[in-house]
This record gives sequence, structure tokens and C-alpha cells, in this order.
Amino acid sequence: MEDLVGNLELYLQASVVMAFVAAFLGGVLASFTPCVYPMIPITSGYVGSRNLGGSKSRGFVLSLFYVLGIFMIGLGEYFLIRMGTLMI
Repeated sequence: MEDLVGNLELYLQASVVMAFVAAFLGGVLASFTPCVYPMIPITSGYVGSRNLGGSKSRGFVLSLFYVLGIFMIGLGEYFLIRMGTLMI
């Protein structure tokens, strides 16, 4: 995992597609960590309760907005760290 993240800059220089593939694989690997497992029923329960009697496309849209929200939080943290505002 560290090699994947460490070489992300090299992937970006070589090919943007390779960088996306590396980031995707890193995300898939991160989804198998133990801290993610409790969130699976919580997330599916939230989306399912908001889609009672709805269509599959509405469930997909709800899930998409959930994922985009998580993405925006991570992106915001990334930029705060890069600007030096957020110290970890």
C-alpha cells in the first residue's frame, strides 16, 4: 500500500490514467480495513430508509450523493493539509 501511494507522483508523471488506476486500487484496498466494516450496514440502512418505495435509480442517486459528499470532505482535508492550515 505504501508503494502504491509513494509512487503516485510517478504514475501522474507517466500517465493520468495510471494515476487513476493506482488511486482506485488504493481505495479498494482501504475499503477492506476493519474500521470500514461497521459503516456498511449504517450506509445501506440510511440509503435504504430514504428510498422506501422508490426506484433503483433513486437509490443510485442517493448513493452517488453520499459518495460525492465523502469525496468532497477528503478533498477539502487534502487542500487544507497542502495549504498548511490543517496540521496532522
